[in-house]
Amino acid sequence: MNRLLLSIAAMALSSLVVAPAAARNYDCTKAGNANKAVCKGAAASGPAAAPAAKPATATRNYDCSKPGNANKSVCKAAASSTAAAPATKAAPAPRNYDCSKPGNANKAVCKAAASAAAPTPAAKATRNYDCSKAGNANKAVCKGTATTSTASTQPSSAPRQPSARPATPVATSKPAAGSPTAKCKDGTVSYSATHSGTCSHHGGVANWY
Repeated sequence: MNRLLLSIAAMALSSLVVAPAAARNYDCTKAGNANKAVCKGAAASGPAAAPAAKPATATRNYDCSKPGNANKSVCKAAASSTAAAPATKAAPAPRNYDCSKPGNANKAVCKAAASAAAPTPAAKATRNYDCSKAGNANKAVCKGTATTSTASTQPSSAPRQPSARPATPVATSKPAAGSPTAKCKDGTVSYSATHSGTCSHHGGVANWY
């Protein structure tokens, strides 16, 4: 009886044991199967294929004559290689000004021409004064003439003595009545009725009364 039970139990257990599932084959070349364990294991065990070399990009030809292509590196390189050296700037030709116009008087060319053509100023003519007139006694010409004439009247041998100023004015010409009209430079007074010739022999008029 026990054997019968054991045989029945063994049969029941054998029926419960599940047969292992057959391994599923995945197409590992598909992107969706890359994460499958089978595909991962195959990738790890097999040598990884080297990535294909990226083909070189063909050089693109641009029409550098178009404004939109001026900033392209190919066009910039071509422009820099073909750019000619800048020509030397020629010196500006001298400008001719009409120096007769008032607006051109301050131009350097006109100033130089004016200074070269400017005549030498003539010497100022000496003015002749009538030193016998009282009003001309203080003129430099008349003073020089008076000094020369006074010196010529002094004797050359005797030393010049300073003239003593009189205590009281001495009249050069006194009319019958009236007050003195002028004081001479040598201290004398004049009673001349007119200015002409007053104090002419006394160094001129110092002041009028």
